[in-house]
Amino acid sequence: MKLSSTAVAYFYCKHQDDQRNNYLAVATAILAQLLYQNHDLLPYMYDQYLNSGQASLVSARLCNELLKTMLATMSNTYLIIDGIDECAKEERKAILSLFTFIIEADATPGRLRGMFVSQDENDIKILLRAASAVRLSESDIARDIESYSIHWSLKIQQKFELSPNEQKFIVAEVCKRAQGELYP
Repeated sequence: MKLSSTAVAYFYCKHQDDQRNNYLAVATAILAQLLYQNHDLLPYMYDQYLNSGQASLVSARLCNELLKTMLATMSNTYLIIDGIDECAKEERKAILSLFTFIIEADATPGRLRGMFVSQDENDIKILLRAASAVRLSESDIARDIESYSIHWSLKIQQKFELSPNEQKFIVAEVCKRAQGELYP
């Protein structure tokens, strides 16, 4: 299997889920995804594991070092961390501080990119003050949901031989429910 020279790692934070709302959860998941895409670092990572004396990666300091090494050795890398606002403030700070530091310190501009998705929270704005921000409005999201539901409803219509009215009903219901409307 030939691996791409571009690596992508993604994490979705989830409120009140200890395995999805803290720095170590994010960092270890990102490391695992990047290691899968860059097998060359497996011996180094294994040596670090043996030298750490830990049964699993629980040290934030070691995790920082492993991430820095991993990201420094990869070619083009895209990191996406969604739902940062789902984490406690101190965890948000740990996540954003490390990843923004690594991205900003990279010697090759554009080689390493990060997309951090969040609700508009003051502490997150401060931590990402040097980053470009893209703000989405409710109408932007509504258009995307409608476009997505049209695409998939056409596939459903074709597969189950539905009428055009049934396909339109599917689109209307998906869009209504996305706005929080329940059954009448």
